[in-house]
Amino acid sequence: MISLNLHRRHLSESQRAMVAAKLASIERGHFHGNQHVVSANLPIPTLRQGAAADLLNVSERSLRHARTVQASGIPELASAVEQGDISVSAAAAVARLPEPTQQEIVRRTPDEIRTIARDLKTRIHEAGVTGPSAVRIFDRVAQEQKLTGIEQCAVVYAIKADTPDLPTPSEARRIAIAGDPGLMVLASDGRYHTAPGDPEENARFERWLVLREGLEPLGTLPFPPIEAFASIPAYQKQNVTAWLARAVPFLNQLNQLWNQSHA
Repeated sequence: MISLNLHRRHLSESQRAMVAAKLASIERGHFHGNQHVVSANLPIPTLRQGAAADLLNVSERSLRHARTVQASGIPELASAVEQGDISVSAAAAVARLPEPTQQEIVRRTPDEIRTIARDLKTRIHEAGVTGPSAVRIFDRVAQEQKLTGIEQCAVVYAIKADTPDLPTPSEARRIAIAGDPGLMVLASDGRYHTAPGDPEENARFERWLVLREGLEPLGTLPFPPIEAFASIPAYQKQNVTAWLARAVPFLNQLNQLWNQSHA
């Protein structure tokens, strides 16, 4: 009955882990509302951690994280997990810190985290990027909002909770085939998939995606070449030499072709 009710409520694994941890903590007594009331007349045997985890369909590791949050975390931290605003694993890491530090870390409200997550999703969607380019947008938002590490985890968790699972590559291709001509569908492999068509056209599009992923970072570096040069570790000398030997001639030729076609 418990499992069925939780399924209907669509609780995440982290939320279910918090419930499982509470069940595993009951020794003797009963719950009245949200309070655990000890009663000699109504004994309830302790539910082993493994049984509680199985009942709530969570891993024992998640249950242990939840018990750490409940035992050592401040109330705001436990509440954030129970409301689905942060993963139980991230919360457990915070719960091991001193209480004043926990208070500083959870200074943002769940609504603030969700607002930042929505803004981030909008930026990524409008930019039409995935992979490293999307990560760079995330980094910019984190810097603008001065997000702590745990707040960054909370934003990622909020996005995942609000985002349906991406289709597999084969499912994405089926969706593209059933859709309008030229439809591109993002799949779980991080790549866009299209309906079978002209092989050369498909290959051309794939090359463009690779080019964009490589070119965009260079065009948006926030520092001059002299600072870039000073940041290169000595042990990367061989790699940087090889990369430049390939990249510089390529970029020079690409720039020449671009200027000729757009003169």
